[in-house]
Amino acid sequence: VIKIGAVGDVVLVGPSLRAIRERFPKAHIAVLVGSESRQILQNCPYINELIIYNKNFIKENSRNFFNLAGKIRKLNFDIVVDFQNSLRSHLLSFVSAAPKRFGYKNKKFSFLLNYAIDGAKIDLPPVQHQFRVLSLLQIPLKDDKLELWPDDADRGFVEGFLAGQWIVAGQPLVGVNIGGSLHWASKRLPKETMSALCDELA
Repeated sequence: VIKIGAVGDVVLVGPSLRAIRERFPKAHIAVLVGSESRQILQNCPYINELIIYNKNFIKENSRNFFNLAGKIRKLNFDIVVDFQNSLRSHLLSFVSAAPKRFGYKNKKFSFLLNYAIDGAKIDLPPVQHQFRVLSLLQIPLKDDKLELWPDDADRGFVEGFLAGQWIVAGQPLVGVNIGGSLHWASKRLPKETMSALCDELA
């Protein structure tokens, strides 16, 4: 599975990984994930292996991209599911030499996939979009519940952080993320709207 996007995008791939594991219970499932997002899947019970894609390392020297491609090829995958839908992810799908490569048709070298579905720009929630690709593998969307898999160290960190902020057990908490990617205007509320929202929450 290829998902080398940002943290939020990797969180959204959880239902797909769960469904792939259900469809292939004995398979060795590896995920190619960005270095900044790898911790999201560190404890995921549906996968066997993480392969790290470090975009800064690859930008330094194109040879590093081909080294990664060689590593992927040696793993002899039977199936690649490309959820990233980018030029590089399609290229990595192809060089894996997997006989079945699934993803979206687009203008980003998608001809390198041999099972591709139209409509990458259809207006659907992200998880439903992923299952359009998985439908090519006869994997239906049964459960779109999102998951995280924190371990004891994660929980200890959060408890210590909250205690340090004078938060008491049972106190209601509201988290507000006031920023977002410059590439996605839909994720960036105008400051007046954000301010009004915070006033309403208060």
